[in-house]
Amino acid sequence: MTEQNIETIVKLWTEKPAVAATQYPDGLTYSISKGDTLATLAKKFGLEWKEIASATMGTSEPNEINSWLSSNGGTKVGKYWAFAEGQHITIPLPPGAKAAAETLALNNSKDYGEGSSSAEDFSEGMSYEA
Repeated sequence: MTEQNIETIVKLWTEKPAVAATQYPDGLTYSISKGDTLATLAKKFGLEWKEIASATMGTSEPNEINSWLSSNGGTKVGKYWAFAEGQHITIPLPPGAKAAAETLALNNSKDYGEGSSSAEDFSEGMSYEA
């Protein structure tokens, strides 16, 4: 994932959540870069760190997160564990994104007829390579 692609996806996540839901219905598989933490990723994608932890690790409890990181390729930092560069995590959709996408699709089917391209109309000119 290039820095430009990340910026485009972040813009999609924060400004067009309905389109994000149509492009990434199960969330985004994100490759950890140097310096990424739950807090920095949450800020970047407009989410709470607990949402990212729950989507990736199935928990937002600090001890369980530490255990998950130690068992899934994390890096030991003092007495705790952190993400390792290149590790893959899940960035969940923004809250309400799926409902917004359903509303967008419903409105487009009414406005433009069945089979109309919905998300593409709103994301023209954006690249979504992850």
